[in-house]
Amino acid sequence: MTFGGAFEPAHSRKAFEEQKQRLIARGIISAEEFKNPIRTEACEVLCPSGEGFCMGNDRIFLIGEAAGMISPSSFEGISYALLSSEALAQAFNSKEPHKKYFTLTKKLRLKLRQKAIKRDILASPSLRSKIMRSGITAIPNCSDQKNH
Repeated sequence: MTFGGAFEPAHSRKAFEEQKQRLIARGIISAEEFKNPIRTEACEVLCPSGEGFCMGNDRIFLIGEAAGMISPSSFEGISYALLSSEALAQAFNSKEPHKKYFTLTKKLRLKLRQKAIKRDILASPSLRSKIMRSGITAIPNCSDQKNH
C-alpha cells in the first residue's frame, strides 16, 4: 500500500498522523497495516499558481514541471510534460522555435490558469460549502466549452 497526502508545511507530520487515525477510526484501513512501513518519504511541494510559466529562451527550452506546468489542483505533471514536449518537438520544425513553442503551449497554460482559479474556489471552505449545497457537480474549464 502507498499512503500519502498534501499538508501545510508547518505541521505536516502531525496532519499526516491525524489523517491515518481518521482512516483507522472509520474502518477504511486497519491499524495493523500502518505498523511496519517498508519506507517513509516526504517532500515539500510548492503549490503551482497557474502563473509564472518559464518556457525558456531562444536557446533553452523548458517542458513540464521545469516550465511550471503542473496541475494546481492535483499536483499532477506527467501529462503536461508529455504535452509540452510534443509541442516543443513540433516547434523545432519552425524558423522561430521558441516563439512557436510559446504559441503551441498557449492552451496548456490557459488550462493551468483555469485550474488555479478552480482550486482557489474549491479550497475556500465557505465557497466550497455553498457549491456543495447548490447541487453543482462540475465546474467546466473555459477550454472545455465550445466557442460559438
